[in-house]
Amino acid sequence: MTKFYVKDYSLRVLKNKEGAENLYLSCTLEKPKTQDIEIRHYRFCQDNEFKEMDILYHFIDYGLNNAKKEGTKIDISPSGRLYVFMTLPDRNKENKSTIARITGEEMEEFYNPNPTKS
Repeated sequence: MTKFYVKDYSLRVLKNKEGAENLYLSCTLEKPKTQDIEIRHYRFCQDNEFKEMDILYHFIDYGLNNAKKEGTKIDISPSGRLYVFMTLPDRNKENKSTIARITGEEMEEFYNPNPTKS
């Protein structure tokens, strides 16, 4: 698994095309050895682990904000299914990380609920 530094990120709770709330993440990540920059987009939804959207939002926001501020490496890797595994700094354990399996997927572009017509 490749670990990254968090350069920047954006989180938004929006309704998807079916009207359900999803958490959308757009993040700018840097590979430590090469300093190559990757921009990635993800969609997450509530599941058995994160039953409420605000809990999911705060888990990801805290982990990414802490990693960005402290220069901690994170891992974010989609599985072959509708899960994304994230290794983020743990809010309750100093200098420790938490691995979470979150229902979601990587997206090619950031979701725009109100696209402009050309």
